Amino acid sequence: MEDTLILERLERATEKMNTKIDNITDKLNRMEVERAKSEMLLTTLATVSDKHEKEINELHDIVNRRVQADLEREKQREVTEKRNAQSLNNKLVIAGVIVTFVQILLDYLL
Repeated sequence: MEDTLILERLERATEKMNTKIDNITDKLNRMEVERAKSEMLLTTLATVSDKHEKEINELHDIVNRRVQADLEREKQREVTEKRNAQSLNNKLVIAGVIVTFVQILLDYLL
C-alpha cells in the first residue's frame, strides 16, 4: 500500500512537472514568436531608415546644387554689374573729354 501511495505521489509530481514543462515550453514558443516579430520589425525599420537616409541625402544634394547655382548666378551678376559700371564710367570719361573738347573749340571760335 505504501508503494501505491508513493507511486500516486510520483505520478502527481510527474504530472505537475510535465504541466510546468508544457507551460514553460508554451512561454518559450511565444517568446520565440515575439522575437521573430521583433526581428522583422527591426529589419523593416532598418530598411525604412536606409530609404529615408537616401532620400535625405538626395535632398541635401539637390539643395547644395541649387545653392551652388545661386552663388554662381550671383557671382556672374556681380561681374556683369562691374562690367556695366566700368563701361558707364568709360562712357562718362569719353563724354567729359568730348565736352571739354567742345568747350575748347567754342572758346577758340568765339
